[in-house]
Amino acid sequence: MKTKLLCILTIMLSVSVELKAQERLNQPIVKLTTFKNVPNEMIGFGNTYYLSIKDQKRDKMICVDDMTEILIHLNGVPLKLKNLDEWNSKQRVYTNKDYKMIIKITYQKTTGDESYSLRAHMTFKKANKVLWEQNVVGEGGA
Repeated sequence: MKTKLLCILTIMLSVSVELKAQERLNQPIVKLTTFKNVPNEMIGFGNTYYLSIKDQKRDKMICVDDMTEILIHLNGVPLKLKNLDEWNSKQRVYTNKDYKMIIKITYQKTTGDESYSLRAHMTFKKANKVLWEQNVVGEGGA
């Protein structure tokens, strides 16, 4: 009797583990990718973010904002998210029906009359699940 029960529990556990593994495999991969081209309507006032100083020198952006919306590339496809009214000088929140990007400015230094360099922490979410998180460098101004 104990052997049968142990065998049944082992099978149930194996099936459960296999289902969880299969569930993870079926979830789409979410990757923010760098890009070089920005639509003309987004050029001007705002911030540009890069994964590294090396990317900044190569003009390979991870995100661009014009304070009303951001542009990112999700799996190589352009995606815009709108600014919520939940932002101040240190944190900005952008969203659409599926995703949310939270940008926390961690450092900002004036580099000219209307320009600055910055560092930030970006968190990209779907519902309450964090899909991507990274410290970035950037620049901004008018």
